[in-house]
Amino acid sequence: MLEKNIIQSINDEQAQSHGISAAMLRLDLLHPIVSGNKIFKLKHYLATAKKSLKKGILTFGGAFSNHLVAAAYAAKMNNLESIGFVRGERPKKLSHGLMDCISYGMQLEFMNRESFDSIDVAQFSTAFPNHAIIPHGGYGRMGMLWGIRKNGNVGYTRDRGNPRR
Repeated sequence: MLEKNIIQSINDEQAQSHGISAAMLRLDLLHPIVSGNKIFKLKHYLATAKKSLKKGILTFGGAFSNHLVAAAYAAKMNNLESIGFVRGERPKKLSHGLMDCISYGMQLEFMNRESFDSIDVAQFSTAFPNHAIIPHGGYGRMGMLWGIRKNGNVGYTRDRGNPRR
């Protein structure tokens, strides 16, 4: 998957006149569904789920969450079940993302905002012992591992927010 040309040169005449060249890493071009850093954030969670012989994954997101869509698709491609806990009450009309989640086999569970905002991940581990828990947005230790390469160099480690979530 990484064979794609995801590094694109940025041509700027003024910068080039000063001997400066630049390029952009286009993670959005890696995959049409599991794009950007999501592919890397989910990688270790999925591998751990399969190695631990879990039936599936469980994760959290909002009604317009790209993370839920990516997790649902990645779980399906890895022959894992997926459960997504969605922040807020079930709307009369689901967002396109939530409809995609369902089409990829994700079971959606809606939680009121107060409960969602005070989620205790350990409680879900106990209630769903056959599912690997992926924190909201893929944050957490395994979600950050993708930036640490085998050669010891450090690349990306987090994008925003609290890295301990």
